[in-house]
Amino acid sequence: MTARTATLTPTRPRQRAALLTVLAVLMVAFVTLYSAMLLGEARSRADTETAAALPWIAALLPQRASDARELRALMGQLADIRHVSVTLHAPDGTRLAEAPTVHPQPPRWLPTPATPPATRQDVHAPDGALIGYFMVRPAPADEMAELWADYTRSLALMAALALLGLATLLLFNRMAGALDQAEAQRQALLRKLLDLDDQARRRLAHDLHDEVSPYLVALQPLTATLQQQCAQRPDTADLAAPLATLAAHLAQVLGTLRRILTGLHPPALQTLGLKGALTQLARVTPATLNVQADVQLRLEGPWQDLGPLLDVQVYRLVQECLTNALRHGGRRIMLHLRHAPHTLHLVITNDRAAPPLPAESAGLGTLGLHERCLALGGRCTVGPDGDGWRVHIDLPLEDQAHAH
Repeated sequence: MTARTATLTPTRPRQRAALLTVLAVLMVAFVTLYSAMLLGEARSRADTETAAALPWIAALLPQRASDARELRALMGQLADIRHVSVTLHAPDGTRLAEAPTVHPQPPRWLPTPATPPATRQDVHAPDGALIGYFMVRPAPADEMAELWADYTRSLALMAALALLGLATLLLFNRMAGALDQAEAQRQALLRKLLDLDDQARRRLAHDLHDEVSPYLVALQPLTATLQQQCAQRPDTADLAAPLATLAAHLAQVLGTLRRILTGLHPPALQTLGLKGALTQLARVTPATLNVQADVQLRLEGPWQDLGPLLDVQVYRLVQECLTNALRHGGRRIMLHLRHAPHTLHLVITNDRAAPPLPAESAGLGTLGLHERCLALGGRCTVGPDGDGWRVHIDLPLEDQAHAH
């Protein structure tokens, strides 16, 4: 018989890898756009800085001086000027001094800013004689070199931040992977425990049914025979009361044994299959709990058994949710099970808002529902639904052949 078993689909590692790729692309795009913006503004910034520096430097230069030595001393004070270059010339045009003496050069591929014309400023002695003149020329290469230095520092900082961000993401991804692995191991352990628990229940049910139940059942006709013989013989009339008590106790033990066997492993699963067992469960549970309720069961999809372990777990999940709803006053209960190609959906709703069973209750409780669903690779949500209560369970399925 073909069945389905629950598995956990490893989608989260792929999602994390896709997220890392997207973030890396965004970081690279941000650094690239930031670099393009800085380079695009370089020429206009250089033009602005250079044009602003020319009149400022020209205003600092004197128009009168006592002699050329005073002008040379002034040139020494201009050694650190930026954006412009100043040269001192004798009246005949001979270059006497220059400031600054070193001009940083930006990369040649950077855009060349506009170069304003040079400005000449003559310097006269007190008697009006020309003792020299200054030539003030724009030096846009200075500003471009400064912009290039700022750009490289900003780019290095952005790259460092991007690398730090990627390293953090990779570390987070590694930690998340370790958590996923631990969660998968925990899920596998829980599933193994469920499997072992079901096997133990099956063995115990088998032993009680095959080894204990026949002897108890055989005692019933024997007890009845003894009661008949006592009724026929007056000399054994004093044994009638003990035999009646024995028969009542025997009936009580057999009833208890049947309930234990049903709790250990629902016999309807073996005789009716999961679909039939759920149908019977929806029909008899209200009467078993001695309540009046309308329980509707809806099975949707290409229904088939799910395998020994999953059949039992689905049966117990539905049984616990149905019992919980009835015990908390639900009188109209809908059990909807949809057998999709890769997922089993269970939705249990009732018309009475009721809190979930506590974890320490005799049943599964909310925590138990979540743990069982986790062990089967699924998920469970429990909460109010309008004026009622709703339990939604999704169990992943995978095609796999089994022999029941």
